[in-house]
Amino acid sequence: MTTPSRLSGGHTTVLLVLSFFLILLATPKAMAQDNACAQVIDLADRYYEQGRMQEVIALVADCLSDEAADNVTAVRGYRLLALAYLRSDQLGEAKLAVIELLGRDPDYETDPIQDLPTYTALVNNIKVQLALQGGGGQAQPVAKDTDAIDVMEMPETPDETYRPQDRILLTDGSKPGSAIELRGRVGWSSYGGERGDSGNGFFDEYTDNGGVSFAAELAFGVSEYFSVGVQYELGHYATFHSPKGTEPVFPTIALGKSSPWLHYIGVIGRGYIPTGGSVKPYAQLGYLATLALINDKVSVGSGPKIAFGLDIAVDDNIGFYMELEGQVVLPGTAVDLVDRDFGYDLFTGAGIGLRYRLAK
Repeated sequence: MTTPSRLSGGHTTVLLVLSFFLILLATPKAMAQDNACAQVIDLADRYYEQGRMQEVIALVADCLSDEAADNVTAVRGYRLLALAYLRSDQLGEAKLAVIELLGRDPDYETDPIQDLPTYTALVNNIKVQLALQGGGGQAQPVAKDTDAIDVMEMPETPDETYRPQDRILLTDGSKPGSAIELRGRVGWSSYGGERGDSGNGFFDEYTDNGGVSFAAELAFGVSEYFSVGVQYELGHYATFHSPKGTEPVFPTIALGKSSPWLHYIGVIGRGYIPTGGSVKPYAQLGYLATLALINDKVSVGSGPKIAFGLDIAVDDNIGFYMELEGQVVLPGTAVDLVDRDFGYDLFTGAGIGLRYRLAK
């Protein structure tokens, strides 16, 4: 009668030992997941302070896609996600983040000192709406015709589980278009026509026939990755009225009746390469008219302009950019009265600029 008892006790001991080892194996993994997500949110918090909202959204949304995150970490993450969405003018996604936050912590309260007033108002409004729907503070699906939280949908079947988090992860954090932006640039531009100084090699000729240039642009954002603008540029070329060589004889340009300044005005289209970060390469193409004063007469030319640049965002409204450009002026006689070979003159340059978003 004692044998069955010893066998039963042995089985129990084995099961306890196996359970103990399974717990030991599982615990470090769960702790590592929580620590990793907490570290990601710490990094996203620093990005938030720097105004890098798109990176905040990408980091936090990816981290919170793992449901293993503990409640404290998840609440921190959804708060940061909601704040980033609000600062990116994405109210619908901010609502979803708050709903998920309240699902993790129904008693959550905002900090009236540290939190944005709009965020505090959003949290309080959603808590009221959830309470009116009988959710008791829990995140519940909302009917399509609900005005207060109109971005959620009811599940198609009772067995279908809807997580607001799934909807959040569908967004790439892109900002809507229609931004109005003012851009200003200073740089160096060089004349590459038949006149000017003959330098000792390409670099000498480029510098000897160049001068300071200024550009201003009013740009309209069609989307986050494309804009169109009206651009004005002013370039100074001290030598492009000078004869180069002796043959053939160039038409006379009276320096006292001619200006070394050229004016360019036209339209520009600019496309950005999406990188998911604050640094974005871009290319632009435009067509500009060129105005020159020669012998007391205004001479007009025109031609395509191409440029390549690198945009560096400081925050949501301010950024720097660096670019290289080339401007073709047709016909070749428009700014220097001479056309020997190609039928056009070429102006090349480089500059650094500042952009500022005026409105959205």
